[in-house]
Amino acid sequence: MTELEQQLTQQVAGLTKTVAELQALIAELRARLGINSSNSSKPPSSDPPWQPKRRPPPIASGKKPGGQPGHKPHKRVALPATDAFDCCAQHCKHCGEVLPEDSVLPGQDHVHQVVDVRFVVEVTDYHMPLQRCRCGKETRAPIPDGVPKSNFGPQLHALGALLQGQFHLSREETARFFADIVGVHVSVGAVQLMCDRTAVALRPACKDILRELIEASSKHADETGWRHGGKRAWLWVLASQTCAYFHIDPQRSREAFLRLCPELKGVLHTDRFSAYWHVLDEWHQLCHAHLRRDDQALVDLGGTVGELGKRLLAESNAMFTLWHRFVAGEIDRAVLRAEMLPIQARVREIATSAQDHEHKKARALGNSMLKHWPSLWRFVEVDGVEPTNNTAERDLRPSVIQKRKNGGTRSELGAEFQARMQTVVATARKRKFTLAGWLPGLFDAWWEGIPLPLLPAPTG
Repeated sequence: MTELEQQLTQQVAGLTKTVAELQALIAELRARLGINSSNSSKPPSSDPPWQPKRRPPPIASGKKPGGQPGHKPHKRVALPATDAFDCCAQHCKHCGEVLPEDSVLPGQDHVHQVVDVRFVVEVTDYHMPLQRCRCGKETRAPIPDGVPKSNFGPQLHALGALLQGQFHLSREETARFFADIVGVHVSVGAVQLMCDRTAVALRPACKDILRELIEASSKHADETGWRHGGKRAWLWVLASQTCAYFHIDPQRSREAFLRLCPELKGVLHTDRFSAYWHVLDEWHQLCHAHLRRDDQALVDLGGTVGELGKRLLAESNAMFTLWHRFVAGEIDRAVLRAEMLPIQARVREIATSAQDHEHKKARALGNSMLKHWPSLWRFVEVDGVEPTNNTAERDLRPSVIQKRKNGGTRSELGAEFQARMQTVVATARKRKFTLAGWLPGLFDAWWEGIPLPLLPAPTG
């Protein structure tokens, strides 16, 4: 081979290598352009509205859409009437004859109920005259015990807390609601004071919820970005099927998680964020919904790494199908364990091959799965454990919406109000009771100086 041929061969080899590197870079950049909530940790709210949602293939039930025969009906519940009118027909609608006085059939009344609402403002004046003693000094009686030191009572405080903590109104919108709908002028500063008082009054109930979560045999943890005092912060949640506890922290780290949950009992569901890796495998369940996003990310890369992702997604579909059969009561735990074994074996084989793949994302995913392998399958063995961390993600979603609207928190009491209101709102939803009936009693007890009521215990 001549010197020129050698040079050309080297140039071709170099150009071939460069083309391969550029092709890999283009594929990676295209994958970055396609990043969304289905193949990354981005929230669904960040997806453009025109982008179709990627979901696992539906399991055909063979049933028609809509309510199924024999399903429990949902009917409007009649409320106690505050007023009533008798509406008797004067003429027969068939022949037109005048109906006699004894034409009413007993027990056949049809009631058309009209429900309306009016805000009735109750104002109580406590007159405290200035009194002069024989000594020449003047005295005025203090506000009676149990009477709010604020100009606004427990019902108004409860409504203000709910409008902001549950229905995501801003301080300004809450003040306008009071003025336009209720007919009471409340300044934005007074609304803020309501929030501060709510944060303090809720402390005992929230501490009780945290104690319950720490003792729970199964719980979920997650975190999302937050803004506090104009700086980056994190909103953490610890949740179970009966309650949830929120905490705002300036850090996203293991130390921040330990401030949320200083003592851990039972199985903890999480994603694969490193802040949770100190939890032992036998007390840890990793989220398969997050794992599916990583699988989809490999699929979107295409090529051999894409085929690897497709195989992982196929096994994930099989796993979730089996799990849903177990939840529906079609199979027991013994069958779940037995039929999960071949799925686990195939997933382990794919993860092992991913460790040696040329693409770094495939290698990272394979290494992570095998490193925390026991934590992927706790749900197969332990009652009350689920294959996903969706419970915590669902509990965080209302706060994500509120952050986008209100921009986060500023003061320490503001952060405490946000965290504590989300705690009681989520817990009340899980326990199926309304805060509107509980919060006024909380403020009554707070002003009367008696022990503050805790949230109703879970039922069933």
